[in-house]
Amino acid sequence: MSAPTLVPVHRAPAVAEPVTAARTPRLGRRALRREQQATLDTPRRDYCLVARAYRTLGRRHRDAGLAHRITERIVENREQQDNEQWHLLITSELVAATGRRQSRLWFGVLPWLMACGYYHVSWLLFVVAPRWSYRLNADFEDHAEHEYALFVAEHPEFETQHHFSRFAAQYGAFDSVADLLRQIGHDERRHKQESEAYLAAGSLYG
Repeated sequence: MSAPTLVPVHRAPAVAEPVTAARTPRLGRRALRREQQATLDTPRRDYCLVARAYRTLGRRHRDAGLAHRITERIVENREQQDNEQWHLLITSELVAATGRRQSRLWFGVLPWLMACGYYHVSWLLFVVAPRWSYRLNADFEDHAEHEYALFVAEHPEFETQHHFSRFAAQYGAFDSVADLLRQIGHDERRHKQESEAYLAAGSLYG
């Protein structure tokens, strides 16, 4: 009796999941609608007060491996920072497309001062009390996620407003402004979940 002939099995190559410029999952239209509704149905976090963070500023940590662990977290968070930069570029492009003249003080100087202040507070907390830094970031990301979802829900005209962007090749092309904003909101959720994961992982100081 002859041995059976083995027929090679040809497997279809794995299809890469579409991603945005910062490698967050780029969702389709139905998924974006579903995730927006999930955000609207989810209660907001119990936000902390930034002022509480200053109570921990007197703490001092002496750890030879601290700098190395901080560097590791910086590398891990760089992707999130890049993603936020894309959000800034894209939303600025949307505002510019409306043709409305914006106050340089209210829409230029003050936002810059607020961002600068948040950056320094966040970094100071990251060094002296990392959990406070991640808690603060999770709260901000949760707020942004819900605001994007609510903004889309309040503007049904975005569903039929086509989105054209010079950043489409990098971040992704979307059929409508509504889907674009849903994607940004979903990105914010991912950022929140990353901070929550760090909170659950325990102390940075070992």
